[in-house]
Amino acid sequence: MAQLWNAMRTCRMLLHQILQAQILEGLLSDPPEFSQGEADAQIRSSTGILVKMQADLLASFPYFSPPGEKTSESRAAREHFILWSLHHAAIMSVTTEPLREWILNRLRTIAKNTALLHASIIVELLENQRSHKVQSPEGRENQQFLTLNGGDG
Repeated sequence: MAQLWNAMRTCRMLLHQILQAQILEGLLSDPPEFSQGEADAQIRSSTGILVKMQADLLASFPYFSPPGEKTSESRAAREHFILWSLHHAAIMSVTTEPLREWILNRLRTIAKNTALLHASIIVELLENQRSHKVQSPEGRENQQFLTLNGGDG
């Protein structure tokens, strides 16, 4: 059941990230497609939803990887289902660095305890993304671009 809820959360997170990107793009068009007030209200609302969905997703982690449970095939199968959700939670623009590190540590533990190759690949992906910052034309780090494009710049 947690897997279904996380799939729904991930879809909502993707939807709100796309919505934010479209609003930002609309603000930059000439003439702007939205008023600053409309854009601010939607960005704020979407950010709140992103934070809530991310928190709920991460709170489900113990279901997939119960503390103290010995490594087994059934645990590895459960942990496999949360790998991409953890990846998505780590690359979101609302993710703080301490939270990103917590996610990376969970993924490292999964990789070590279950030998799931996907977990090792995701850890490597996230660590590489951390070392490559994307700059906007104005010279500022563009976290929204990083998030929506998986760190490819």
